[in-house]
Amino acid sequence: MRNRPWVAVLLGLGASCTLAPERLPPYGQVVVHVDTDLPAPAIAGRVRIDLFDASGRWFDSRDLARPNPDDWPLSFGVWVQEDESRDVWVRLRAYPEGKLRDYRGERYQDWPDVLSGPAEGGGEPRLIRDGEDITPTTEPEPLVTVDRLVLLRIPREEKRNAVIVLHGACSGTMVHMAKASERGPAYGEAMSCVDAAETRELVEPWPLVEQVPAGEPLGGSWNHQPCDAESEDDRACIPGGAMLLGSRRLLMADFAYAAPERLVALDRFWIDRQEVSVGDFRAALSEGFTPPALPKVGDDPLPDDKLERCTFTSVAADRESYPLNCVTWETARAYCRFRGGELPTEAQWEFVATTSGHPRKVPYPWGEDEPNCESVVFNREPFDTPAFCEAQGPGPVPIGVGNVQDESPRGVTDLAGGLAEWTLDVGLPYADPCWAERIVNPSCAQSDIQDRSVRGGSWSSPMPMLVGTFRSALPARATASFVGFRCVKGAM
Repeated sequence: MRNRPWVAVLLGLGASCTLAPERLPPYGQVVVHVDTDLPAPAIAGRVRIDLFDASGRWFDSRDLARPNPDDWPLSFGVWVQEDESRDVWVRLRAYPEGKLRDYRGERYQDWPDVLSGPAEGGGEPRLIRDGEDITPTTEPEPLVTVDRLVLLRIPREEKRNAVIVLHGACSGTMVHMAKASERGPAYGEAMSCVDAAETRELVEPWPLVEQVPAGEPLGGSWNHQPCDAESEDDRACIPGGAMLLGSRRLLMADFAYAAPERLVALDRFWIDRQEVSVGDFRAALSEGFTPPALPKVGDDPLPDDKLERCTFTSVAADRESYPLNCVTWETARAYCRFRGGELPTEAQWEFVATTSGHPRKVPYPWGEDEPNCESVVFNREPFDTPAFCEAQGPGPVPIGVGNVQDESPRGVTDLAGGLAEWTLDVGLPYADPCWAERIVNPSCAQSDIQDRSVRGGSWSSPMPMLVGTFRSALPARATASFVGFRCVKGAM
């Protein structure tokens, strides 16, 4: 194991204290060593520790910041006096900085109900010390948290170790402490996720060891799949890893269904660096591709009517380098499959636009800075008020023109501006049970739903639509001059 300082938080049953190891009373104790395979601090930015005695009484709580990758693993000691029960329940929760909700008592929910919003809660259990209610007012958001419950049986006058890993696969799977939701953990009832998504096991006494096994810290290893080959000129390799999908802040009229935010993982995949162009589509036609429907043809100069600015021409002309628009979802998907790929899922698209290559999730493909009219193609169409970037001229524009800033660290361009893009998934809210089917490579692509998701902003979009978490939807057979597409290859 790499030489690094351990964080010592020593919690005594019935009383809380911070002590140097040499001053610890001669009681039996267990040193709990906690690691996680989540990336830190991007996701594992904090850890919440709650302790319960054998009766299920909540007697201590700590919430520790983990602002650096080297803050993991962490350790703390749990000890009991000779004349007390020797069982201690330990609840551990790793979660991102700031991802909290109001505490209203234990509000257990299973999949898929956990997506639909929190239960009411009865206000219990409460943390009472010396007759005073010191219950924390907040708790980690379950869908972005790895929640783990263990039962420690403290030895007498001996020191032992418990080694626990908080696995990303358990994200969103809440601890079930007892049949009566308002009480703490109970023997024979308490259940916790261990290492398999959306499953729980009955909590039994945790095995203790004399020595902590040597090994490298696990941070960032959940579903980490590096690119073992160079990216291609026209396609970027996106390493597999974890991400926060969605946004609880994006609440705009009918587009409020970008929530709830949740923790997921993606396998490695490859994505087109640029949107599919008119020339790309015409080349496929010459190779035998038969689309369900041809894109709308715009042989005349691009008109003033924003809805009719279609880039495809009946014969090759001066728009071969333009991104293809006015194309249905069905035709876009058929093209990708003809090329041996698929439309990206929403999670893949958002991973590229907000997370991959960045130390933490960002609002725009390039980072935190807001876009400007000279560097990103957006907001060029006046609606009820003058467009912010109207002076730059209308869109669409050729690929590579105007979107100087609009590039991700992996070299994927035109995700924020240019054209919005079809994705594989249906336009259902993230609260729909369809989204609960997988933690890794999540997708909601039901064949009987006609509305399909559209991601990203376009030449006509105002600034709020450029953020990488923005979602909208259109009927699968609809066409629009502000919607195009790109393809992926790899895990589906």
